[in-house]
Amino acid sequence: MVSGHRIEKKIPVEEFLETLTNYNREDIFCTKHTFFRLSEEQRNVFKCDTIRDFLLGQTPKLVGVQFNQLYAVFYPHKKCAILILFDLDTFFVFFIF
Repeated sequence: MVSGHRIEKKIPVEEFLETLTNYNREDIFCTKHTFFRLSEEQRNVFKCDTIRDFLLGQTPKLVGVQFNQLYAVFYPHKKCAILILFDLDTFFVFFIF
């Protein structure tokens, strides 16, 4: 594992959820880079709205900040977990999923 991708600091889930109350669906942007690691089948399931739904409507199991300063947020999903990586900017959330 690349050292920059390791979690440097865990963030309490409640603190993370409180931070997200400052954002709404229109503040969350996805780019071409957001889904580049997903297969074509996964891209049919996971759209930008799906990410918005997870962030604004689900409670994560674990939240941390990596050494590269990206947030790593783990959400339970069926029999596995969804990891969403993003940079939390003062104006918007920018995803790297």
